[in-house]
Amino acid sequence: MKFTENTKAEFQLADVVQHLKMTYSSLEEYGDDPSDSDIKIQNDSGYDLGPRRIICFSNLVVGADGSAAAENLGFSKYKKGWEIMSSYAPPTLPKSFDGPVLRKNGDSESESCMSAIKPSVGFSCLDFTIIYQYRLVIQPELEQSKWLRIVAYKSPSGKYIWHTRPTDERISECTDYVKK
Repeated sequence: MKFTENTKAEFQLADVVQHLKMTYSSLEEYGDDPSDSDIKIQNDSGYDLGPRRIICFSNLVVGADGSAAAENLGFSKYKKGWEIMSSYAPPTLPKSFDGPVLRKNGDSESESCMSAIKPSVGFSCLDFTIIYQYRLVIQPELEQSKWLRIVAYKSPSGKYIWHTRPTDERISECTDYVKK
């Protein structure tokens, strides 16, 4: 069976989608507060990633006092620092890139993004989506992304409970925490 260029490109993209790991966890030294947590992207694929961007989008953030602190607010990190986004649609990722490559076979990078929106009263519930945009070094014309949605809420014991949710879910379970 002969591979065409399109088949080869599709195989390369599928390998990255399958083997790109995204995790979000609390930093042990800070406890389990979602604002003191870490996004880790690990490239276990067989291909290097060039231009890339992490986007943290708050679907709904509810303060400990029941106030809705942030809804539909995004933060994008590309190269130098975090920028506020006013739209859920991620911006186009540049094709050229002068930063370090995220190497194949296990290279990783970590960031923290939710500390920027921490209410002064703390969180009762946090629903956010992480969007990781990237381009393969060998396919700079094709932009790809991987999405992960996470909800963290404070249990009666005072500890946060974390779980993933479908990225296309329309209603946030954090709405139950908003004081009416």
